[in-house]
Amino acid sequence: MGAGKSRVGRQVAKLSDRVYIDSDGLISRQLGLSVPEIFEQAGEATFRDLEHKVLLDALASPHASVISTGGGVILRQDNRELLSQAMVVWLQSPVEELAKRLQKSSKKRPLLKSASSASELRDTLANILAEREALYEAVADHKLRVDLLGLQATVNQVVKLTQLSLSKHR
Repeated sequence: MGAGKSRVGRQVAKLSDRVYIDSDGLISRQLGLSVPEIFEQAGEATFRDLEHKVLLDALASPHASVISTGGGVILRQDNRELLSQAMVVWLQSPVEELAKRLQKSSKKRPLLKSASSASELRDTLANILAEREALYEAVADHKLRVDLLGLQATVNQVVKLTQLSLSKHR
């Protein structure tokens, strides 16, 4: 959350002539509700089921794609198994940087809305990362520190990794 998955994914897809899929955006459009509204009205479990279906459909598509998943997609074992079929890039950034990036939008994010101060936001993000870090590590083929690289260098690096991955699988 806040690492730049959507921005990076959009640009990588454009530069590599692939279809771009933002799982959260697709779910929101399908239901006509924002992610917070889905969490509020249907619950996190329903959202995770929808997220699984989007991932399943995206990976089954014959079209080469770049998929920006929500950070919680790795919480389900079946999603981790699906992700093993794809090249996965983990966009990393320190909690402090993520907190800065998310400060203005935290109330719009279901898992952060209870954080009422900057320190609570940092603590919440640290707890989420601690819960997920080993799972991210298990599925990631590559890790990139977006705070050190910046947006364009991150995009360029992911495009390069994608090209390398394609050449290995020919």
